[in-house]
Amino acid sequence: MARSSILSKPYAASAATPGTPGSLKGMRIGIIRESMLTFPGVKADEPIVEAAIKEIKEVLGKQLGATLVESIDPRFPTIPRSRT
Repeated sequence: MARSSILSKPYAASAATPGTPGSLKGMRIGIIRESMLTFPGVKADEPIVEAAIKEIKEVLGKQLGATLVESIDPRFPTIPRSRT
């Protein structure tokens, strides 16, 4: 039987961790930076990418304590890497 993709209760109630400070300490989370590319002259994607990077670093890294591991692809050497 296929599992429904719609939860019967709010997602937060189903989450394994409560989101308290440090609750992801010791966990490594992979960040696929190639999905956050911006292109010269295209301004529409810059605020979205900047906001995503900020939230990942602030919430997952600093607040929840996860170790962030960023992907590296030689085809995209100019992707700015976070210093976490």
